[in-house]
Amino acid sequence: MRKIFLIAIILTLSLQVVLFPKDIKKEGLIADTFILTGTINNEYPITMYLTINTNSEVTGKYYYDKVRKYIPINGKIKGSTIELEEKINDNITGQFLGKFDRKNIKYSGTWINTGSEKQMSFELNKNSIYKINHVQTFAYEYNYDNILLHEGTYIVLVNNGNSSVINNINMEFIAEKNTVYDIAEYAEYAKDTEELYASFQFSSNYDFKYIDENIISIISYYWEYMGGAHGNGGNSTSIFNIRTGKLLDKNIDTLIIDNDDPNLVTMIQEKLKEDYHEDEFFNFEQIRLNSNYYVDAEGLHFIYTTYEIAPYARGQVYLSFSFDELKPFVKRSSPFYYLFE
Repeated sequence: MRKIFLIAIILTLSLQVVLFPKDIKKEGLIADTFILTGTINNEYPITMYLTINTNSEVTGKYYYDKVRKYIPINGKIKGSTIELEEKINDNITGQFLGKFDRKNIKYSGTWINTGSEKQMSFELNKNSIYKINHVQTFAYEYNYDNILLHEGTYIVLVNNGNSSVINNINMEFIAEKNTVYDIAEYAEYAKDTEELYASFQFSSNYDFKYIDENIISIISYYWEYMGGAHGNGGNSTSIFNIRTGKLLDKNIDTLIIDNDDPNLVTMIQEKLKEDYHEDEFFNFEQIRLNSNYYVDAEGLHFIYTTYEIAPYARGQVYLSFSFDELKPFVKRSSPFYYLFE
């Protein structure tokens, strides 16, 4: 993982001292995300990611466990009442109206089908099997000598039980704490060039994509400009074992039986053609799956960073597979194979 990715976590979780006399840090909680599981009508199992920001706005998504397709939701919270709308293909298809118990992580009430106005009860709770049911998002700014040098967001896995495993995952992000000095030291150097110093900037943002009883899948985005024709940015991904707190091996050779399998290569090319043109890539015939991927309820999502398979102007390239599509090519020994069963 690039060092710059770690700075957001380092600034807030590990350092409570002023790094340099001219440093000013601003940070604060901007959202809480709760992971709930339960049923609609005591019959249809669902999983919901519910995010409540400091402006009482609610966003998120849920999926039926048997279907595993995300349905976006949004709404407002007033007191303990949350009203949500769900949308499929930009059409409002249903509503959740219910009470939310933040302390015990419980949301229950009535689900209404917008078309038929059919009503069914729902009850969602924190999953006792999951070690993580609550994730907080913080925003921060790091100003150096009155210049906004670094800004972004980071996440904290709420650890009410003081689990050493969760502590290990949170602390993983601060393993290279000396990295934070690199920014300020470069800023001092950049001050000699006024134009460079004025435009010098970093940003980084963290989010989690998926949590279950075994793993948490995390994605981060960074942007940096240190002079030159343009800045550079991209996504990095990591997956942790929730049972041990260890970072899992995402090397593509650990996941895929044969990355040169003709059937897999054909599927990669067909998927790329759905959103891109062959001429946009350096060598279309040589594109294979890489090790920069994250997991969510729908499948595996691969990210090719700038210059990896295409010019800068193309930007990052995204490639997604459902579990069923990729299953024939996945090793049974992979730590993620249980997701394909």
